[in-house]
Amino acid sequence: MKRIHLPASIDSLRVKHLKTIKRAAKDQDNFYKLETRLRMVSDFSGISESKLRDYSASDVGKVFNHILSLYNSYEQSDPPRSITLDGQRYDLINDIGKTMPAGWFIDVDSFKDDFEDRPELLAAFSYLEHGTKYGEANEHDALLYPLEDRAKVMAEHLPLPIYLDLSAFFLTKFNKLELGYLSLQAVRLREATDQVKVMAKELTGSKS
Repeated sequence: MKRIHLPASIDSLRVKHLKTIKRAAKDQDNFYKLETRLRMVSDFSGISESKLRDYSASDVGKVFNHILSLYNSYEQSDPPRSITLDGQRYDLINDIGKTMPAGWFIDVDSFKDDFEDRPELLAAFSYLEHGTKYGEANEHDALLYPLEDRAKVMAEHLPLPIYLDLSAFFLTKFNKLELGYLSLQAVRLREATDQVKVMAKELTGSKS
């Protein structure tokens, strides 16, 4: 039987794991059911739910508790001004209102219906490749640093704690800039994270 490999700390989690947070927060009534545990363990381990059915319920429960302990260990802080992902350095946009061109706001508005299902977009709009400008193009007007390419990197490589810090960091900024849909996504993410942490404490008996 294949051994279940899981991240050792919350710093090993990525933005793509957010679907587990949101799913658990929305489906609290079924949170403690074995089917829910199988689904969550599958999301984190990469082992299909059908194969996990061959594992003992006790083993699945232990892995599930470990996942919850990771979420429970999150503590908010400011996002780093600079990060390196997949060999590329990215810099945080600190003052969106003063530094971002009109195209940034137009693009954010065009993606407003996608932020719920694609949380990596928030990070892709918030971090830019070092030394570049948003929307920078070559002599043929082709984008040098496409948003979608950056979003893929964020989904696969951005540590989850940094993303959570990022959403909290920009919450008030989004409100001031009247980017209500981004602010709403940040609030929903914060609420979902807090709900999962509460459920984790209840299940694991943590007092932290």
